[in-house]
Amino acid sequence: MPNNQIASIRKYRKKWQDKVVTWFNQPARKERRRAARAAKALAVAPRPVAGLLRPVVHGQTVKYNMKKRAGRGFTLEELKEAGIPAKLAPTIGIAVDHRRRNRSLESLQENANRLKAYKANLVVFPRRAGKPKAGDASAEELATVQQLKGKLLPAAKAAAALEKVAVTAEMKKESAYGKLRLERMNARMVGVRAKRAAEAAAAEKDADDAAVLADLAQLKLDEGDAEGAQELFRKALEARQQQDEQQAGSGGGAAAAEEADSWEAWDEDAVPLPPPPPQPKKAASGGGDSWEAAAAAAPQPSARSRPAPAAAAAAPSAAGEGGEAAETLAFGGGHVLELFDLTPAVRTQHLEAFLERLCSGHAAPPTVKWVDDCHAAVVCSDPRAAQQLLGAATAAGPAAEFRLRGYADAGSGTRKLPPSELLPPKPRPKTSAAVARRLIGGALNMRLRDKDAEQQLAATRRQQRQEREERQKALDAAWDD
Repeated sequence: MPNNQIASIRKYRKKWQDKVVTWFNQPARKERRRAARAAKALAVAPRPVAGLLRPVVHGQTVKYNMKKRAGRGFTLEELKEAGIPAKLAPTIGIAVDHRRRNRSLESLQENANRLKAYKANLVVFPRRAGKPKAGDASAEELATVQQLKGKLLPAAKAAAALEKVAVTAEMKKESAYGKLRLERMNARMVGVRAKRAAEAAAAEKDADDAAVLADLAQLKLDEGDAEGAQELFRKALEARQQQDEQQAGSGGGAAAAEEADSWEAWDEDAVPLPPPPPQPKKAASGGGDSWEAAAAAAPQPSARSRPAPAAAAAAPSAAGEGGEAAETLAFGGGHVLELFDLTPAVRTQHLEAFLERLCSGHAAPPTVKWVDDCHAAVVCSDPRAAQQLLGAATAAGPAAEFRLRGYADAGSGTRKLPPSELLPPKPRPKTSAAVARRLIGGALNMRLRDKDAEQQLAATRRQQRQEREERQKALDAAWDD
């Protein structure tokens, strides 16, 4: 309790003699401490009462590194910077620490300036009053000197200066979070980018080596050395194959391999297409050749031929069994166009954007059906829309981004597409937000009604119901007859 007052709470008075340490001799202890300080000052006079001069050091670890405190002693480098010999320093009240090392230039300069300030204000008493030595204080200085009883050169705590900066528009545009994410991504992708750069450099070197080998082989062939030229050509081919394998492993050779195996990879005029396989005859019900024999007798497709679609392959058998006519192409193919001379880099969104610019006013936009990497079929709603689209593309001339042609001039891949994939697109039916509005209003317990839309929806449903009833009546009347 402060000032030795009585404990006002009962729980503090319970066994307080055992748990509370009293201090009734505070005035006496205060007087004794004062006497001890005076005795110490008299014993060390005329030296400072605070003791030896100590350096200013930073606390250990990151937590306390920003705080300053008094150290054990000055280093030899700090004494040398201040011009004080290491053996003289302890005799004039300076603490020396031979084990400490100061690796901070800023702290070294600060302690050196501290030593210089101490040396400038230092008063050295002569050992013999009648025989002063060089550097000792004169009699006039000794007469006016006073003992320092406070702190010895206390470290000034400099307040951190705040620099005010005007916020500019460029500062507002920049995002610190975005910069941090970018730097983290760059740090994470260092190894990946270095690996890619090394692979690209190695591939370029292999390509250069292969080109050099091919040139040397051509020179040997011109000189008449066929064997040497053949050996060099073989090495160049191996180098290029190794380069292609590396690109395929990294994902770069996938497009090239797909293009090489595509339907339009060769010239149709130079290499004619194989004739279609003959249709197998219908087997007799009483026996005959089995389906295994028919499959073995059927010609096998070549490695470069494109397999027929499932719908087209199943059409003859279905027609033969059910007796129905084969499916015919709508409008005779007049509503179908073909985009040709495409590159593997072209994507579906590129073609859709190109077609949208040419036929922005059509009710039903055309659809794109890919045939292979170099050809795509454009299915319009009717032949008139197809002719308008073809005319707009032809009017653009060589400046057109892609080239179009009619179904009659299309390639064999487009003409082999089944009619089910070339159906004309239909316009999107009109929609109404009445149902969604009613559901949202019911969930929010509010009346969100659009009477016009609800009436229109009800009329549409009523008309559909009447049409169903009329069809059902007509069907019932037909069966009654």
